[in-house]
Amino acid sequence: MDTLTNVILSSNRSWSWSKKQRRAYHRLVSGVKRAFAVGDDLRFLTLTSAHENEFFSLNRHFSALVKRIRRKFGRFEYWKIRTNEGFGVLHVIYRGSFMLQRWLSRVWLEVHGAKIVDIRRLRGGAKGIARYLVGNYLMKQSFERMSWSWRWVFKGFVGVWRLYLLRFSFQEAVRRWNGLLESPIIVFSQSVLDGG
Repeated sequence: MDTLTNVILSSNRSWSWSKKQRRAYHRLVSGVKRAFAVGDDLRFLTLTSAHENEFFSLNRHFSALVKRIRRKFGRFEYWKIRTNEGFGVLHVIYRGSFMLQRWLSRVWLEVHGAKIVDIRRLRGGAKGIARYLVGNYLMKQSFERMSWSWRWVFKGFVGVWRLYLLRFSFQEAVRRWNGLLESPIIVFSQSVLDGG
């Protein structure tokens, strides 16, 4: 049995997860596996909101933050969920450059009005990272929304995953999907879509 299937079957009773939780897990673990395949470090970023009326501005302000990060540091690919903790919190896994917490806190204060941010490097394998995040952020908390950058995995990856599910048994789709994610370079052709 492959790693993704093991994690799905053994992580916190995944068979009782909602469809939304299973979808979030898949998008998360796919990006984590892709990061490992290309040798990227992963970091966990938490952004808080200071005021109740700012909850609906979180995503717009996050987009402004991403633009500033990319201008200053270059590449920044992410997967994020918005939870309803306090006045709203964004939990973000990202691949990209190291950022000082002091800089991030100052910019988040300018953009959103909150200065409490936390940033940590994630260590361990894909399975351990996924278990930690699923256990703490997908199972224990109610998340409102999930999103990711185009290159978190690759543009259109959800559609390719759905094609695999249509063409193969679940176990075979997972095996082929893992092979695709773990490839150093993904080149699309009909053979990729056929699972070759």
